[in-house]
Amino acid sequence: MDPEHRQELEENDLEVFLMNFKKWWNKHGTKVVLVLLVAALALFAKQMYDKRQAERQETMWSDLANATSPEAARSLAMSYAEPGYKAKAWLKGADLLLTKAMAPDQTPATPETIGPDGVPVSPVVPVTPVTPADREATLQQAANYYQGVLDVSGAEVVYRLNARLGLATIAETRGDFDAADKQYEQILTDAGTEYSAIAAQAKARQAMLTELRQPVKFGPEPVAPPEPVADPAATTPGADSLNNDIKKLMEEPPPAPAPK
Repeated sequence: MDPEHRQELEENDLEVFLMNFKKWWNKHGTKVVLVLLVAALALFAKQMYDKRQAERQETMWSDLANATSPEAARSLAMSYAEPGYKAKAWLKGADLLLTKAMAPDQTPATPETIGPDGVPVSPVVPVTPVTPADREATLQQAANYYQGVLDVSGAEVVYRLNARLGLATIAETRGDFDAADKQYEQILTDAGTEYSAIAAQAKARQAMLTELRQPVKFGPEPVAPPEPVADPAATTPGADSLNNDIKKLMEEPPPAPAPK
């Protein structure tokens, strides 16, 4: 086949293809354009949704990081709908309450001030006593917050495990070691092999319950030393004056010899 004949056949094939494509396009072109347009709009909508979700997640994490009080954490937990953020907010508020209940009974030190003479003066820091009733109320509030984590449907297992660790700590503080043991048993069941670090922590703390159950033994009361017995001679009437006279005679110089 010569080149001219081959070229003529190729041109005919192209012409046939274009004619068939034109017929097909006239019949289905509108549908194709609509499908492409819908796909483009769906892709754009998905990108916008993902962007808004990322911004919302960033805002929620920022709110959690800035929540420095149990009340603020509780407010976030009540406003969130996502199980993960809801459980995290309850957990943070509970940890803040537990830290408050276990803190020493005093206010933090205030910075030094400079006196009128230029010498630093440390102000007196007043002690803030915490009554057993106040401490128990704080522990109960922390327990309620930890229970809030467990009540969140669909929350991740790691949040639930940490909430049970907090409940076990509260039970130990109250001396309810049976309740603490139940929490540790549940942690070991829920943790499985995926959360081996938390399971190891629960197992170690559970092993310490045996020692915590033993009452604290105090040593014997110290015996006071016997009081010294006074010297009878020192308490004899006139003994002090006699001793002074003898001391005076010993200190006086001997008399000079009489002249011959």
